[in-house]
Amino acid sequence: MKKFLSLLEVLLVFILLKPLGWWLDAIGVYEWEVKNLGGWSYLGGLLLYLVPLLILIIARRDFRSYGITCKHWQQSLDLAMHVFPIKLLPWFLGIAAMFILTQDYTDLSVALILTGGYMLAIVLLFFSLNRYQQKPEPGRKTTLTNITVLAAITFAPIVINLALGRFSGRVASTVLWQLVFSGFGEELKWRGYFQSRLNHGFGRPYKTFGVQFGPGLLITAVLFGISHGLNTFNPLIGHWSFQWEWALFTLFSGLFFGIVREKSQDILAPGILHGVPDAFGEAIGIIFGNGSLG
Repeated sequence: MKKFLSLLEVLLVFILLKPLGWWLDAIGVYEWEVKNLGGWSYLGGLLLYLVPLLILIIARRDFRSYGITCKHWQQSLDLAMHVFPIKLLPWFLGIAAMFILTQDYTDLSVALILTGGYMLAIVLLFFSLNRYQQKPEPGRKTTLTNITVLAAITFAPIVINLALGRFSGRVASTVLWQLVFSGFGEELKWRGYFQSRLNHGFGRPYKTFGVQFGPGLLITAVLFGISHGLNTFNPLIGHWSFQWEWALFTLFSGLFFGIVREKSQDILAPGILHGVPDAFGEAIGIIFGNGSLG
């Protein structure tokens, strides 16, 4: 019964949120935001936070069991930095493929390269996490170094844009949106709420290379991929296409983030790994006009 209820809850939230997005798009809210707020929908981004948090508050659930905690933030930060180079593998492969093939990341060839990159990254991630000895409390110097490196990467596009003398609000908006909403917002919704809710129902009976997980990891990743594939689907405005190439590589990226969430037991580490590369990549793509990775 617990399995059924957890799956039903997740599917209902997943199914109900999509029509809300379609409606906001159909009445022109998203179009207005994109035109006036630096190219991104902040209302859509806020919903990533509001819906899961409201459900947890109304149901009186423990935020910590959903990965929403700062109790061991230094350890999660250190873990994120430990596997950060692995996360960059599919990112670099995708950037190189787009540059060489002059295609977008939703085109078949680039999507397949990204998928292969994430599959390899997942294998490397398991081996890396199996060898990783998590420090009970990283030293102040280590923590400060980690924060400095992340801040430098995140805000590098803004600095570069200023140095080139062509700063635009769109670059700053892109860094903000990708970090706060695409990164931490999506991780709160997917790995925080969805994956944790499914873990409560199905448990985490499996262990591979030191990572304890359950069916919720795979189910969440599949839904994550489907959700991205539906980004081009909106029957209210006559858009019926499903971007399966986008769905394919985001399924495997969802597995990557989900594995990190299981290891770290919070959403800070996957939020960093999701948001920082996206913030840098999308903003750099805007600056140099060569496209970017989503």
